[in-house]
Amino acid sequence: MTLQTIIHALFKIKKNSRGHHIVTRRIIIDRSFLGGIGAKSLIAFFIMLPVIEWFLIFNPWVFELLGIAQAIIFYIVFMSFCMFAVFIMVWVNNKKAKATIAPAWQELLSEYSFDMVDLAARGPYVNLTFMFAQRLDQDALIEEAFTSALKALKDENSSMVTFLEQQKGA
Repeated sequence: MTLQTIIHALFKIKKNSRGHHIVTRRIIIDRSFLGGIGAKSLIAFFIMLPVIEWFLIFNPWVFELLGIAQAIIFYIVFMSFCMFAVFIMVWVNNKKAKATIAPAWQELLSEYSFDMVDLAARGPYVNLTFMFAQRLDQDALIEEAFTSALKALKDENSSMVTFLEQQKGA
């Protein structure tokens, strides 16, 4: 697994009309880059859940047994179960993806914590990760540049890194 594969799994990289790269953090990690189920497949399944439930509850046979009031209540109750199922499926998907990425990260950049880069939505690594994800297609020496920038950033934020490592150990 390469650094490019890891970054593509964690971030969406699109080109706008001007040809600039736009990078956003994925809420659902795309495991298709890691040999698993893609984020688009999960999203399609999540969109289909209410439709499937509608056909199960409001078909003529079940609707005749339940009546309008009970059918509506069943639909609302089962929709809350579907929301829990969606949350759990996203959590399991992201956890499995992170478990797949972490050993590869240790091979590539063992001196830097994957958790620090994974928290790219906040903290000092957000600009660094987005900047390198944007340059991903343009720079052939991305891994060396990423490593040197990570080292500089770790030195600048050594107190925060030490604090996070102590919190992790406690």
